[in-house]
Amino acid sequence: MADRLMIERHTYLVTSRLARNHALLEAARAQAHGRQILSPAQAAARLAGGFLQAIERETLKEVLHEVLQEEALDLGELNAIRDLPGMVRAAARTLQRVWVAGIDLGAMAEGSDEQRLTDLAQLESTVCERLPASMRRSKELVDLAIGQLGARRFTNVEYARKEAVRPVIVTIQGDEHA
Repeated sequence: MADRLMIERHTYLVTSRLARNHALLEAARAQAHGRQILSPAQAAARLAGGFLQAIERETLKEVLHEVLQEEALDLGELNAIRDLPGMVRAAARTLQRVWVAGIDLGAMAEGSDEQRLTDLAQLESTVCERLPASMRRSKELVDLAIGQLGARRFTNVEYARKEAVRPVIVTIQGDEHA
């Protein structure tokens, strides 16, 4: 048993699907067993623990489609455009960008006179209530990951484009590792 080969885990962070596919191909060609290729959101979810995951685009679109079809839900100014082609995709893109930026729409809507912001916050709230329990917004995952740093860490981490993931690295690992 002492002569068994131990596979060392190696984590590679990528920032796009293309980079992920390229890294997977390179790992396969190099027969790099033990290499995990993660996006920053996946890394945060892994550090946060449990069965948590980032909100997937397709799941978000499905939930948005259901929410926008409900006539009983009043979305104010958004009611006029809720049935237009492309609304699900546009709303999904908007919410994803808001979440990646770490913006709290609910807090912004409270202190604002902008009706559309209030309507968007209402849409976000309704969508978040209907997402699967395991799915979290980016900021929530990062906050949970930071809370777990004492218990969990990645070792042997490489970055596809370090400048693109630097804000996550600084947040999770500290500035001396960036």
